[in-house]
Amino acid sequence: MSAMVEKITRPSRPTDRRSRPQRWRDAVSELLDLQAVYANWLETLPDGLRTSRMAEALEAIVDLDLADLAECEPPRGYGRD
Repeated sequence: MSAMVEKITRPSRPTDRRSRPQRWRDAVSELLDLQAVYANWLETLPDGLRTSRMAEALEAIVDLDLADLAECEPPRGYGRD
């Protein structure tokens, strides 16, 4: 009796060719963009939702100080700093 071994293949994610510093800058930029979107959402909330949990969550996001992240430049590594 021969046992058939079934190979399970998983779809691979595309290779991200950006450097780690570039990925960092892109991630921080995305966070800043999202924070601006949430700030706009908070500003346009109807009065009836101003005291809701949604408003509290939006305020928490808007109140995050992302300046330190934006100013941080990660090392390039391997002597290329």
